[in-house]
Amino acid sequence: MVSTGNPERMWWSKDTIALVTGANKGIGLQLARELARRGLTTILTSRDESSGRKAIESLLEEGIDRERLVYHQLDITSPDSVDALADWVSRSYGRIEILINNAGVNSIGVPDLEQAKYVVETNYYGTKRVIEAMVPLLKPGARIVNVSSKVGDFSYLKNEWNAKLEDIATLTPSSIDEMIQEFFRAVEAKEIKARGWPCMGEEIPLAPPEILAGYSLSKIALNAYARIIAEKLAREKEIFFNSMCPGSTSTAMSGFKGHSVEIGADTAVWIALLPPGTPEEPLPHGRFFMDRKDVGFSQMPVFYDGQFYKTLGDLPKSK
Repeated sequence: MVSTGNPERMWWSKDTIALVTGANKGIGLQLARELARRGLTTILTSRDESSGRKAIESLLEEGIDRERLVYHQLDITSPDSVDALADWVSRSYGRIEILINNAGVNSIGVPDLEQAKYVVETNYYGTKRVIEAMVPLLKPGARIVNVSSKVGDFSYLKNEWNAKLEDIATLTPSSIDEMIQEFFRAVEAKEIKARGWPCMGEEIPLAPPEILAGYSLSKIALNAYARIIAEKLAREKEIFFNSMCPGSTSTAMSGFKGHSVEIGADTAVWIALLPPGTPEEPLPHGRFFMDRKDVGFSQMPVFYDGQFYKTLGDLPKSK
């Protein structure tokens, strides 16, 4: 069994350091709000410094303690920016206990090669870059949470990579790089569907099948990486790494359709604040959660308006 007890059995304090990427708006801002409200020292990051500092001010106006909020600029696509953040955290705090990777970009439309590379570089390689930079600063018992997506469901792959991603014993980061390059070649050849790459647009009436292919592949890669690295981090460093989908949440990324940011952020906060595990009930790692439920990495449900649906095609017509 894994520990999924009441996260409000408070184990943290003002000296607990949490870092949230992409925290200037939407789900990221709500994550920072929830952690700071509970008294953790919360580092809010964003690519644009002005919007990040405005986000801090908005939280202060809500009455959150100024001592619990810290800002630092971060562009996850820039190695220099990621290294600067890691260096600053090391000098300022010496460690962090919670890392929530929320930064990312959406990509709607049939991707060309430039668009596909941009979304994969941001959502996969950028997040991977942050994790690799922060792992040395994570103390035993720390938690990593990836804010991922249902669109990263392995079952959207209709080629040999579906089985390869499920074989966690042989999957490596290099394998994921190989998969990405094969996808790029399919994009360039305009054969995304023909070569079995994600076509979740088939579930959306009147949409081109490949409409979310680049975004979907970026999240598939991210989920595969999280799954294989989580085992290594738990075994070697007692760091507990899990992923989650917030569902269709009312933010700019979704066109402000879906449930509230409070619902969207809830599962990530729940994972981050689970009470310490025991030998009999260790903390979960390498899992994928939706609405506080472990839904696996394949054949996930759709989480919309606080409810589960089997596929996008099962959503009420008014949605």
